[in-house]
Amino acid sequence: MLEKTFNVRHYEFNAQNILTPWGLQNFFQEAACLDADNLGFGFEALTPQHIAWVLTKLQISFSKPLKCKSVKVKTWVVGYTKITSRRDFIMYDQDGVELAKGTTEWVIIDLISRRLTRIPQFILDGHPSTPAEPAMEQNFLRAPSFEGQQPVNTCQIQTRLEDLDVNNHVNNQHFTSWSLQATPKEILDNKNITDLIVYFKKEISFGDTITANCYKSDEENAFWYTLTNQEGKEASIVFARFK
Repeated sequence: MLEKTFNVRHYEFNAQNILTPWGLQNFFQEAACLDADNLGFGFEALTPQHIAWVLTKLQISFSKPLKCKSVKVKTWVVGYTKITSRRDFIMYDQDGVELAKGTTEWVIIDLISRRLTRIPQFILDGHPSTPAEPAMEQNFLRAPSFEGQQPVNTCQIQTRLEDLDVNNHVNNQHFTSWSLQATPKEILDNKNITDLIVYFKKEISFGDTITANCYKSDEENAFWYTLTNQEGKEASIVFARFK
């Protein structure tokens, strides 16, 4: 397990003086990278072998609005299969009050072919021999069909150079921020996010034009989102609940 405290910088707050969900996601990602480095299967170990970790699923439950001066992240590997690795996390504010907890699933891709590959044995050897205690129960909701549905809101984003990460594709936190941009303004102005699920289905590259569509869920104050590229291919499906 790794524990790391991050100071929240002023430019990471939104107009309501609250840390954004994707800002919190960045802190988790950084802590996950540091822990992977410590365990011997981080960026420096994987890059010479032309492989990399890629996030495929993310689930976060927010305990309270993200009003905080600093964020303490606890993250650890829960378990694995030959294809996926599960990593969970819990986050606290400067007073030790829980902000959020979450669970993620990661896979390894070949950076040359850009295809999924089995997790190498040296990485599996660094995982716990028995599953660790999870931060929460996984509840990756099944996405409905959006065929024939009209979105309640939509927006377009042009991918920029600053959106790319070390793997030369759009960083995962942008999938969250771009999706939530399509949320109706009255929800963003009056509600706080309580739950977030992100499915990462396809890489987004520099120069792609992304359309974010927001669809009303059967639940009150809950929405589904799709991110599609200029070819109409789905890059991500997102679920968010507000209160």
